[in-house]
Amino acid sequence: MKRKFRLNNKGITLVEVMAAIAILAVVTVPFLNSFLASARSNQKARDMLRATTVAQNLMESVEAFSLEDICTQINSSVAESKLYLPYGYEAHFELENEQGETSGQIVDGNYEFTETDSNTYCLAIQGIEEDGRVYDARILLDASGYRENGEGNKWNYNEKYSLDINVMNENTDVIFVVNQEEEAAVFEAAGWNREDDWDDVKRVFSILVEQDDEKRKSEKVSIFLEYRHEDVWQENRIIQGRSLVKTLGELENVYIMYYPNYASVESKMLDCFEVTLKQENEFDLCLVKQKYSGTKSEEYYTASLNINDEQSLTADNIPRVTVRTNIGKNLYHLQANLRQNALRYTYTNGNVLSAEDARRRMGFVGDVPQSLLGQKKKNNPIFKTTIQVYPAGTCNGTDSSKFEQTEPLTQLTNE
Repeated sequence: MKRKFRLNNKGITLVEVMAAIAILAVVTVPFLNSFLASARSNQKARDMLRATTVAQNLMESVEAFSLEDICTQINSSVAESKLYLPYGYEAHFELENEQGETSGQIVDGNYEFTETDSNTYCLAIQGIEEDGRVYDARILLDASGYRENGEGNKWNYNEKYSLDINVMNENTDVIFVVNQEEEAAVFEAAGWNREDDWDDVKRVFSILVEQDDEKRKSEKVSIFLEYRHEDVWQENRIIQGRSLVKTLGELENVYIMYYPNYASVESKMLDCFEVTLKQENEFDLCLVKQKYSGTKSEEYYTASLNINDEQSLTADNIPRVTVRTNIGKNLYHLQANLRQNALRYTYTNGNVLSAEDARRRMGFVGDVPQSLLGQKKKNNPIFKTTIQVYPAGTCNGTDSSKFEQTEPLTQLTNE
């Protein structure tokens, strides 16, 4: 018996289609929102990365120039600028700082840098292109805490120097460093109070240069630092501090790096350097006064240097020890009578050179010791720099109001 099959030709109703679409929408919309949010997040991250790259490259570029050079380049011919401005940009602008000051003026059509009373500067760069996107930037320069008086009473903003370690040679140089932590430990061991006793403690740096008996044609340098309490009622009056002994094939430089005691003045010299020469060599003595964080004045600081020469085989006009230092006239000053005794050059027979001959014997230039500039390198920067990167169009000519009203994409400071 044959079975009969009846086909069901009934279709899907509109209600069923709408229900299916609704279910599909409920399932897929959250995924779509997630994809869109992820895309927006990725775009924002890429934008932030590009803006950060602009800020970092600008910071590196700015740190390579002095403050005056930066201000001049920002406002002079765009084509002549050496700042980081990749692929193209429209213009440079100088804005007013918080005090309403600007740092430049136009003289006969040429831009010239002029200082502001507040020593702060606000500069803008428009149209910096990075990876296909365009940004504006604002550069804030604060030199208020860093400037120092240079030659001719002209302020220098970017002329800080430190010793160039690269020029030092382990085989020919002796480096003696005294830090504040070491000295604090010495005072604690002696039972001295740093605040109460510091003004009565004399530091004597003894430098002995002689031939090494065990190694012929070699020079031995011995450096000893003693702390001597000048108060007769104080126990433990002499404390041995840092010491160093080094043998060299040939001696070229002795570096003494220390923090000054500003209680050492003309009438009471507490920082004393004693050099004894038993060898026929010639070398540079570099007395390096480290930056001091205290508030006492540099003006009255005085250090003493006594050289006892047991050889004196060189001609009188050739320095036995060339003194290089950043102490300058604080080591010796013709107009300060008491400071005349701060510098002495004595022979073994007791003959003391005149002040003029002593200065010549120590390689002075004129009336002051040679500087450390030949042994130093330039430090960049000495001013605080803040780089702010904004979306394109934020910079509106020399009007800084839009910068104030817009949140920067990123900000970088060199502190």
